[in-house]
Amino acid sequence: ERILDLGFDGLEVKHPRCPPALHDSLRDLARARKLLLSAGSDHHGRGVDRIGDWRLTRGEALDLLEACRWKDPLRS
Repeated sequence: ERILDLGFDGLEVKHPRCPPALHDSLRDLARARKLLLSAGSDHHGRGVDRIGDWRLTRGEALDLLEACRWKDPLRS
């Protein structure tokens, strides 16, 4: 938790190598600190997971997209 004191905007709360209980704990921690949520659906080679296997809820994804749009200095 101390690393979050460095001023992060968000936290990856779902990843294929983390057990489901850790996903829940990370999500609770991120919400308590009002951080954006992300999920590790990227792909780094062969394995059982595919792009998109690890997802946020629709509401969480919309929050993340809205935050990116708001912070983009090139958008009007």
